[in-house]
Amino acid sequence: MEEQEPELQVQMVWPANLLSAPPTYQVPTGYRLRAYQPGDEPRFYQLMELAGWPGWDDAKLKPWLHRILPEGWVMAVSERFLSAGYRTIHLYTEPWRLAALKIYLKLGYVPLIADPGDLDHWQKICQEVDFPFSLAKE
Repeated sequence: MEEQEPELQVQMVWPANLLSAPPTYQVPTGYRLRAYQPGDEPRFYQLMELAGWPGWDDAKLKPWLHRILPEGWVMAVSERFLSAGYRTIHLYTEPWRLAALKIYLKLGYVPLIADPGDLDHWQKICQEVDFPFSLAKE
């Protein structure tokens, strides 16, 4: 069996001149930040697969857990629209955000065709992200 080369990654660091200036952020309405809790793993594995990094499981996560600072793994969590009874759920994003669009398609969102030009546009997007084109079924 041929051994594969490890995938090249890039690293970034927080610059020393900004150590006393942590970034500010505003959590969007409907979301909150919280630290990782045991039991978050299955959803994390699903999210990693949707983002294009399949194969995460307990064995793959284990070596990383000891490297995470206490309270250092932060989860963004939202309201649960379906369980709250919502029946019309939609999102907006820019068409050039192909990685995000692929994640949304994998989550189950489908293209909204509001006018005839949208059909061609969405077919091209689905082709670019290598995702089968389909429309909502009522």
